[in-house]
Amino acid sequence: MGVGAEETRPSLRSGTCRPSVSRAGIVLFAVMVVIVMISLAGLSFVMTMSTENKAAHLCGDELRIEQVVASGEELLKAFSELSRDERQQAGGCLDNADLFRGVLVGDDEQGGRRARFSVVSPRIDEDEITGIRFGAENESARLNLLVLPQWEEGQDGAARDALMNLPGMNEPIADAILDWIDVDPTPRANGAEAEYYSGLRLPYRPRNGVPTSLEELLLIRDVSRELLFGADADFNYQVETAESQLALGGTGAGMEQSGLPWASLLTVYSAERNTSYEGKPRINLNEKDLAELQEQLNDVLDPDWVKFIIAYRQFGPYDENARSGRELAGERPLSPGGSDRAGRARSALPPRTAETIPEIDLSRPPRFNLDSVLDLVGVQVRVRVRDERPGDGPVGDGPPPHGYADDASPPDASPPGPRPPRPRRRPTLLIDSPFKDDRIAMRDYLSKLVESTTVSGDKVIRGRINVNEAPRAVLQGVPGLERATVDRIISARGVRSDHDDPERRHPTWLLTEGIVELEQMKLLMPYLTTGGDVFRAQVVGYFDDSGPSARGEVVVDGTSSPPRQVYWKDLRLLGRGYSLETLGAEPPAGEAADATGISGPALPAQFE
Repeated sequence: MGVGAEETRPSLRSGTCRPSVSRAGIVLFAVMVVIVMISLAGLSFVMTMSTENKAAHLCGDELRIEQVVASGEELLKAFSELSRDERQQAGGCLDNADLFRGVLVGDDEQGGRRARFSVVSPRIDEDEITGIRFGAENESARLNLLVLPQWEEGQDGAARDALMNLPGMNEPIADAILDWIDVDPTPRANGAEAEYYSGLRLPYRPRNGVPTSLEELLLIRDVSRELLFGADADFNYQVETAESQLALGGTGAGMEQSGLPWASLLTVYSAERNTSYEGKPRINLNEKDLAELQEQLNDVLDPDWVKFIIAYRQFGPYDENARSGRELAGERPLSPGGSDRAGRARSALPPRTAETIPEIDLSRPPRFNLDSVLDLVGVQVRVRVRDERPGDGPVGDGPPPHGYADDASPPDASPPGPRPPRPRRRPTLLIDSPFKDDRIAMRDYLSKLVESTTVSGDKVIRGRINVNEAPRAVLQGVPGLERATVDRIISARGVRSDHDDPERRHPTWLLTEGIVELEQMKLLMPYLTTGGDVFRAQVVGYFDDSGPSARGEVVVDGTSSPPRQVYWKDLRLLGRGYSLETLGAEPPAGEAADATGISGPALPAQFE
């Protein structure tokens, strides 16, 4: 057949032949489909790899920002470990943007991404949260639930009274909280114990101990989230319109109270080291070894002060109007028919100063302890001294004669046989305290005395309330503080708001400034402080150019070495909470960087 001739095939039906159609176009179409499929597969692979790459970078950024938040926590730990003096030198924790705002942790030169953290706390003015500040909250400015059972033991009803000062509190809730805390299984008049909680739809048992966190209070009968945390749903220390509407649209429980939410007034962590402002251990005035006590005191106090303190420990305070005081001072009680001329003569002895004590007999054991450093103020001590006259040696040396005890009265019945001669009594001196009960004098000596000494051997003291920082609702709960006194304290704090005022480094400024009297200050000393070594704050980690962020609330305890984290709440699901501009984000690298290419606050030397 010739070229180009059509091939004919017979038709099976009609028996005729028809030309065959060429299939070359089908092959081309099939190749095209294969190429498109391969292209789509390649594109899908590229897109998948791109997505995986972005996910890997995003995961890396999230891990990086978690470490940035951890860096902020470590800075807070290092800050809590410093002494109060060193903290003030670093700028303090009240509002220290130079130390806690926009701290640069990492600078990616290739990617141009800068990671930072900021340490944020609420700004509280007149018992209201008015914004944020860059610093930490002192847990000692809150009411510690740990000490409420102790307050109750010392004064009946003190724990309930302290809780009743919280906004929105009522007696049933206060009793329920105290029943949850105390170990007694018996419910209070308006309280709730295991019988109530076991009858709930989801039963559980009360702790009968101090809660491990404030969130545990939500398990207590009638304690609502609004009472505990307020209307701030995202924990950024401000109530947005949507949050306010949500609160009003809900049950409304607890929304009628004004003031701070309970989470800003309560704690279970507050504590402080028993150290001076410079971080040195205080000397325990109740030390049993008087020789050791004298050696320690001689390094920091005047010799006359040391003499009087030792004499007080040995002989106790003297009260010439109380018979028990004379007995404690070593005087013999008068017999019913005896003359009191000798007693009047001894009472008429002119008081002297501590410098007239010729010698301290450290072999005499201590018989008296101090409840407060202020016990030394404005008192007298009658001391017995060695008899320097020639003769049989110092009076009182050697064992006492038969039938007598040292510094004791003769027995009612004389022993059989000849009565031994009565021992010659040692001379006595009536010593005035060098710590005068005068506010002008107190300003000279009281700060040094309280700074250097203590009456507790504990290295850590828990639960005392910072009188310089505590809100009104917390101060009103302190046993012995009346509302009028609290008003005067708040007013005095407003006049001089410097938290590093040297004259207000100790709670005794209430005494020296005439807000309370000496006896009341003695009662308040176990409850008040001006320090605190446990801090709470939110740490926010972020990038300058947006991207992932992390936020957490942390409480660090600086009373131990090294400091430890005692509480953590992850807030990342609630968002960053604050704008990048507020947190201190910087423009991208190259726009506003300094000569080193790194901007942001530099850490003080003690944190590097």
